[in-house]
Amino acid sequence: MSIIKINATASTNQYLKDLAATIPLDDMSLVVTDEQTKGRGQRDSEWSSEKGKNLTFSILKKDFFLQTHQQFVLNMVVSLAIIKTLNQYKIPNISIKWPNDILSEDFKICGILIENVIRNTQIESSIIGIGLNVNQTYFSNLPHASSLKSIMGSSYDIEELMSKIVQQFEVHFQILINGNVEELKTSYMNELYKKDQWSKFSDASGEVFSAMITGVNQWGQLVIKTESGSKTYDPKTIKMVY
Repeated sequence: MSIIKINATASTNQYLKDLAATIPLDDMSLVVTDEQTKGRGQRDSEWSSEKGKNLTFSILKKDFFLQTHQQFVLNMVVSLAIIKTLNQYKIPNISIKWPNDILSEDFKICGILIENVIRNTQIESSIIGIGLNVNQTYFSNLPHASSLKSIMGSSYDIEELMSKIVQQFEVHFQILINGNVEELKTSYMNELYKKDQWSKFSDASGEVFSAMITGVNQWGQLVIKTESGSKTYDPKTIKMVY
């Protein structure tokens, strides 16, 4: 595994994507930066990060032979790797907010952005971007954001965190390679935020309604129960209302 450290970039995902298009890169090649100026999250939202205070990196994953209809398994692998790492630091009440956020105490501390290269019906490679709020304590106009330092009251070694996350990537990718998808799915569901609790949601039309998350199906759609029955939603078509 090669680690490429850069002082600043617009996006580690884009930097790694451009690099992979020009030179051959090994599996698990990694780009990490002190400052990401145009980081992106889900729904094309901007990821705000102070220079040198957070962990922002992207990793190239190859040779795992997933079909396109299985791509949400990648979300499970990556989310669980981060959860298991944060558990080592005893960060309280960690959960996965579908599809790609990690929360602690109902506050977002980490975002995941996965971009796949697809050939025919197979995922050829993936670029996995991670933004973990570590030592930043002020988040302008982001009332639901927090960091490890804000929650725990102490600073953390960013490189050590990255190393532990990468170790957990390897552990959970091996579970996938061994064909134990159901093990990953069970673990993911156990960590799912607000599962089996009535919550407020807003759909693409802006309608707000009450529903209960019951799980995520094999296509990565959120499965919810409403008063009128069960429904499924794609990412970007529904969001939880705080």
